[in-house]
Amino acid sequence: MSKTIDVIDDMEYDPYPIDIKSFASTIIWFQSPEYTINHPDRFLLYIMRTPQNLAYLHAKKHYGYTDDDFRQALYNAEPGIIMYEHIWELWNKRLNINPPLPFPKRKFFSE
Repeated sequence: MSKTIDVIDDMEYDPYPIDIKSFASTIIWFQSPEYTINHPDRFLLYIMRTPQNLAYLHAKKHYGYTDDDFRQALYNAEPGIIMYEHIWELWNKRLNINPPLPFPKRKFFSE
């Protein structure tokens, strides 16, 4: 197993459920788990909304997501899901995206 997955194996407490529908409901509470699971880029972006690794490690260990899946989600990112540039930069760094992707921004009428 990978070093990062071993971290979650060594933890005494994993706050997330094993069932993917329950996990999806925990990550994106405002839409159905079926919708969340069927839109993996969006699902993975919501997992990356915070700098913590726990949900990321949980998704990799229990559901088979890979760093390539998380990278793809960043490449296809919708503006507004990851709201802070420092979080965006952190995930670009963690996933070895070099040069970093530009931060997705919403376009308004005047732009």
